[in-house]
Amino acid sequence: MNCLTMAADQLQGRGSQMALWTEDDGPVSFEEMAVLTRRAQAMLRRHGIAPGDHVLLFALPGPRLYAMIMGILGLGATVMIVEPWMPIERVDHVVRTTKPKAFYAGWIGRLWGWRIKAIREIPIHLGLKAFDAEPPVETLVIEPCRGDERGIVTFSSGTSAAPKGVVRTQQYLDDITHIINKYEPPDPQGRPDLCLFANLATLHLANGRAALIVPHHWKKKSLAKMSALAEAYQPVTMTCGPAFLRHLLETPEAPFAKLEHIGIGGALTPNALFEQAFARWPDAKFTHIYGGSEVEPVAHCDAREAVAQSKARGLFHTLYVGHIIEELAVDMADEKGPWVAGPNVCPEYVGANDENKKYKRRDEQGRLWHFMGDRLEKTGDGYFYAGRSFQEPRIFALEEKLHAHLNRDKFFLHRDDKGTLCVIGEGVTADMGTIQAVAPEVQRSFDVTLTVDRRHRARIDRAHALGKAEKWLAG
Repeated sequence: MNCLTMAADQLQGRGSQMALWTEDDGPVSFEEMAVLTRRAQAMLRRHGIAPGDHVLLFALPGPRLYAMIMGILGLGATVMIVEPWMPIERVDHVVRTTKPKAFYAGWIGRLWGWRIKAIREIPIHLGLKAFDAEPPVETLVIEPCRGDERGIVTFSSGTSAAPKGVVRTQQYLDDITHIINKYEPPDPQGRPDLCLFANLATLHLANGRAALIVPHHWKKKSLAKMSALAEAYQPVTMTCGPAFLRHLLETPEAPFAKLEHIGIGGALTPNALFEQAFARWPDAKFTHIYGGSEVEPVAHCDAREAVAQSKARGLFHTLYVGHIIEELAVDMADEKGPWVAGPNVCPEYVGANDENKKYKRRDEQGRLWHFMGDRLEKTGDGYFYAGRSFQEPRIFALEEKLHAHLNRDKFFLHRDDKGTLCVIGEGVTADMGTIQAVAPEVQRSFDVTLTVDRRHRARIDRAHALGKAEKWLAG
């Protein structure tokens, strides 16, 4: 097998139909993507890239990056991606451990890589100039692969000293395409998707769909430019997180009026944010999606139902996540949270044995189970998100109660080393009277400007906030 087979059919059969649009490159057709992918493969093969080799990529999403990804997968090699904000010493460790044979980067990637000795020592360095200078070839190569061979490995900062490499095998990449297509069928006409997540653009290429790639900076003038494109380029679908949804709602000059289906991922979207979106696109279908980078999706439901179920409980956030998809088995026996098993569960991490012991296990039949790291509450109507596994369930419920009472969520609860319950966040000291009226057990408050995590741009970076409050907490 080779997971590129489905995309190869689209590259060779869709002709002049638009495949990608980016702010820098404009529209690029499937035919042009086929030429770029064959060119990428020719460059890679000329440098000796073969099945089993790793190629480290660092470039902004665009036609050449996706051509490189598809070219590497087609050759039976492995795409390797490292989070750019990972500490240099950890990147150095990852590169020395996995020993990539080549490094492909845009100019930003070259600047990033130049700081890291292990990347400088990678045998083959490739860039845009070499890519564009490569003569085109006529044949797209699709090497036969075993399903368990690595397709894409993404390294992110782990909780232990070593980063964890999330593996997506050739079989996984094929399975996830079919699972997502089952629950969210691709537009039969191939009309554009407003694409926030790089991996979704690869999925669209496999489905013969156009993807409008949202720039990583989310600048309002760029979104307005995209929204003003000709009707043929107007997106009809969008999948994003709550941070981008909020940003788009605050950008009236980018209405994207043609949207028919909007998927929102995550478990902590405020009900009010969903309701603003319902008002902005009253005729659109909304899907609430729950999952993670290592199991996607886990559950989903109609977002209007999710909001109604959540508000009926007096919740501030849309915590109702619906039903687990039928491809996943779920084990709720662990009081810390559910374990799931199925074809869309990523296998064991690379280079993170401690993380594997914590989040992965195999049963007597050899089936792999993954620990979600969340708590879920099962009801007759489906599942409700009940906080992270490290949180006390009672504290999470109290936090949610305070969010609803104050009608905002820029704060969180934390128990200090003495066992005292503290509230940490923006403007909490001024609200202590109200907070203690609702939750008398909260004894201390600390005002701090909160930041969000760099990946999702929505979740509060609690570790950063606690670092700012460290001296105060110790006092």
